[in-house]
Amino acid sequence: MSHGSAAAPWLDPAAVPFVRIERLSKRFGAFTAVDAVDLAIYRGELFSILGASGCGKTTLLRMLAGELPHDAGTIKLGSGVEVGYYAQHHADTLDMGATVYEIVQRAAPEASPNRVRSICGAFMFSGDDIDKQAKVLSGGERARVALAKLCVAPGNLLLMDEPTNHLDLASSEALAQSLTTFDGTLVFVSHNRSLIRTLATRIWNVENGHVETYPGTLDEYMYSQAQRRMGADEVAAKPKAAPKPVEDDKARKRREAEARQKRSAKLGPLEKQVAQLEERIGALEAEQKVRSAELSDPTVYDDAARRNKLLNDYQTSAEKLEELTARWEKTMAELESVKAQLG
Repeated sequence: MSHGSAAAPWLDPAAVPFVRIERLSKRFGAFTAVDAVDLAIYRGELFSILGASGCGKTTLLRMLAGELPHDAGTIKLGSGVEVGYYAQHHADTLDMGATVYEIVQRAAPEASPNRVRSICGAFMFSGDDIDKQAKVLSGGERARVALAKLCVAPGNLLLMDEPTNHLDLASSEALAQSLTTFDGTLVFVSHNRSLIRTLATRIWNVENGHVETYPGTLDEYMYSQAQRRMGADEVAAKPKAAPKPVEDDKARKRREAEARQKRSAKLGPLEKQVAQLEERIGALEAEQKVRSAELSDPTVYDDAARRNKLLNDYQTSAEKLEELTARWEKTMAELESVKAQLG
């Protein structure tokens, strides 16, 4: 991916935020969705907004897009920021009398016909499909047209709310592949773990009106959260240490040797499991990357047998990845717990 610079911009005191959010607040009656939040968005970063349903993720995104007024605070866009915004309802605002090609072309009149056809193809519209009018398309197909319309001229700050909802697997993968080549800044809300894993380089977690910023990927964030929960549990359960009796040097060495042996016996199998799971996950992710590249090629869909095999293999591997990742998270938590117990 070609996003961002080599150094993390938020660690550079001289870096200028692409967007700065200060003391931002939004309430709906007695419910506080966003409470005096301070955030910074830097050029080239890819933000995934996480949180429970109804916690305020979409509210935050809509305020960024200027679609929803905020009650207090400011949102300051940097010089030259051009916002592109996608929400699910945008699929219903298309010109129903226009064709797929016309809708996408109108979004970027300066784009060449090849560019427009390429974007249409990336969202599974090729051949005669690009001449279909929006009114004859299904809901999922209209969502793909709305996404293609945005991606042909996305600006340099792209905001997306649940972009893979109503998309089939192939379309979701096409979108993810298209966004990996986007050189701008992306902020998106999604429940699609595959999309988040593919794209996100930073996490915003919305909870109780506040936003926690984490500079890392989804897996790194989940691991950090697991460690934090485990550490809090251990602090709460840990009894006060009794004064240690004085022991001679020989007894101390024997005790330390026994402790090392016990530690190795308990940690060794878990560390081996973690390494094996990481190896299997890495191999599957590499295979999925190859399949994603193939699925992004419109010519694949001219060969039904090849297309079906690719889609079936992708779905099977995606389910296996979810299972392996869950096992990895559980084993890592167990490993860290044993390490804490052993000191």
